[in-house]
Amino acid sequence: MSLPLEGITVLDFTRLLPGPFATQLLCNLGADVIKIEDPGIGDYMRTVPPTLQGVSYAYIMVNRGKKSLAVDLKRKDGREILYRLVPKADIVMEQFRPGVMERLGADHKTLSRLNPKLIYCSFSGYGQTGPLKDVPGHDLTFEAHAGILGVTGGRDGRPVIPGVPMADLASGYNAAFSVLVALRTRDRTGRGEFVDVSIFDTAVSLMVLNLARYLATGEEPVAGETLLT
Repeated sequence: MSLPLEGITVLDFTRLLPGPFATQLLCNLGADVIKIEDPGIGDYMRTVPPTLQGVSYAYIMVNRGKKSLAVDLKRKDGREILYRLVPKADIVMEQFRPGVMERLGADHKTLSRLNPKLIYCSFSGYGQTGPLKDVPGHDLTFEAHAGILGVTGGRDGRPVIPGVPMADLASGYNAAFSVLVALRTRDRTGRGEFVDVSIFDTAVSLMVLNLARYLATGEEPVAGETLLT
């Protein structure tokens, strides 16, 4: 039986957890995912324990079934390799800070000239615009800024670090969902789309019940005293 995304090619520039989780979801649905990595260390997730016979199981969990290609985009010949791949691709997903892909000659404007039907997803902490767009962050940072940590814990008020990186993984689902929507739009229009996914924005959306309470009553949610806790 064929899978829904068979015939769809993804060029994956992401690393660590959020982006690779998103492209893993696409891979699970049959997409051909080509992971573009630096020639040196590659995806940092390759070094994350636990490892068995030199292989990181954390890396495998979000990169199984993908192809891998080492390309140095800082070199002209490396960019030429990318430019030969783009016309045959359907999706590009990148997870650098805003401006990095432009400096590498691999931004949406450049690549969409080579393939007007390309769906280009930029996946970052705070999105491509706004005052925080250049600020680095981590799953825990986004959860704190979104208020998730403020309602996670006991009545003593001390926040508890969740055992699951919720912001990272939820934004992975958000990115995969958004790309599928862009594919559907392309089916109708014949044109590609630019998708801007913010991990912080996704984390805020997870606060739906807590925001409902605040917007309806003006009461600020307190750890241990919310509808669920």
